[in-house]
Amino acid sequence: MKTAFARSGFTLIEILVVISIIGILVAILYPSFGDARNDARNKALQTELKETKLAFELYKAQNGRYPSTANALVPNFIADLPTASDSGNGSCSITYQTDASGTWYKYTAARCHAGADTAAEGIKAGDEFARCLTTCPPMSGCTADYRTTPAFYQSYAVYSAGGECKL
Repeated sequence: MKTAFARSGFTLIEILVVISIIGILVAILYPSFGDARNDARNKALQTELKETKLAFELYKAQNGRYPSTANALVPNFIADLPTASDSGNGSCSITYQTDASGTWYKYTAARCHAGADTAAEGIKAGDEFARCLTTCPPMSGCTADYRTTPAFYQSYAVYSAGGECKL
């Protein structure tokens, strides 16, 4: 009579199949993790810009005008300003514009939207953070052609009335 041997462990073929399946799943899921990371960075920067906009409005309420530099907000109105390193886009730069009398401002995070390689993937003209409105006159530079460039669809801006059409 034959004795039955108890089989324990996995064969080499079984292990290779499992490793292959795991490799395929990782290859499928890895790009979506990158997209999620970019989305999170974009949302975080948008939140920081909203907070900065509120700080500008608080400054104006107390001083009757917008500050001549964005750094005037720190630390009394906001703990710190958004920085280019907060973005997932290495081309990011943040600028502040105002007129001499402080009647308007525009705070722009240029090329800071991560993960937008085409106009269809980035900021649209009607979005809350659009760099310029569709109602801006063509002489301001906010043309339909401009809205298809990375300088527009990879950028955010917050502004007061009078600053919406400034590039």
